[in-house]
Amino acid sequence: MTNDDKNLTNDNTNVPQTGVEGQQTSLSDSESGAFGAALKQTETTADGTEVTAGQTFADESFAAMQGVDEGDTDAVLQKSGNADDAEADVRAARRKKADKVVNIVLIVAIVLLVLANLLRFFVWTDVTILQNSMQPTYDPNDKVLVAKLRQVDTSDVVVVYKYDVDKFKAYFAPATEKGDGGKYELLIKRAVAVAGDSVWTTEVATGKGTRYAFAIRKYGHTYYEFYVFDSDPGADVYCNCEGLAAGRYVLCESLDRAKSLYGEHVLQITTDKTGMLGKYTEASPLTLADNQLLLLGDNRDRSNDSRDMGLSNYGRILGVVVRQTYDE
Repeated sequence: MTNDDKNLTNDNTNVPQTGVEGQQTSLSDSESGAFGAALKQTETTADGTEVTAGQTFADESFAAMQGVDEGDTDAVLQKSGNADDAEADVRAARRKKADKVVNIVLIVAIVLLVLANLLRFFVWTDVTILQNSMQPTYDPNDKVLVAKLRQVDTSDVVVVYKYDVDKFKAYFAPATEKGDGGKYELLIKRAVAVAGDSVWTTEVATGKGTRYAFAIRKYGHTYYEFYVFDSDPGADVYCNCEGLAAGRYVLCESLDRAKSLYGEHVLQITTDKTGMLGKYTEASPLTLADNQLLLLGDNRDRSNDSRDMGLSNYGRILGVVVRQTYDE
């Protein structure tokens, strides 16, 4: 073997042996040198540790050849993603949550609004008194709560429409149309007599001359109207009610009976205005039919009521006053 052969043999032993199907692949001197240099190149880190760059490259290449699971890839992408995109995603999630809260609040508000209107239309409502016809029980600008489903009984205070109206349209009508002279004018009166009751006029001698009282026969008993005060009303005759203190309306068989039940501060409700009721007597009373109501104001001398307008009917009733909510 010649020296050239030996040199060739030695050169071949330094070439990496790789192959496919047993074939031998060799690198040129320049390629071998470059590859070796890459493997031997080192870097010094901040802490003084030497790191072989070629080895790092090889390790990374090996990891790439080994493959990465799809889930691990997503995790890597998430960790190496753009910070601005991540912040935008957080803001979008917060907006979505805020929008959801707003939508829930809006839905609840709409449901409550619908329920409130249903209750006002079918069950309860409040009414502001505009007239003085119910003094001394109620004054102008007082507010009262009205129960729409409550059955009307004798002596109840009721709110009624002055005319026969479409109550659905009346509900949505402006307040101006519900006031004096309006298409849907509301009145607050006392149901002195209801269907089946009988009424007539009697004379009452007072210090101011002869006045008139109304007698109500109900269930075979005759009652008269009285007003009970907490203290001395400062009057001996029930009239000019704007000057009387607030009290309580009661029905009783006589003045003496009323005083025995409620004390001395009792006045019989009288008036000098009988209207159409003046023609009815105990022997020939007015008996109300099934759908009729006799409505009178407690301020008898100043009230415009059934004595002038005639009997009302149940179809006009808005509701029964159950309590006062605001006292002017």
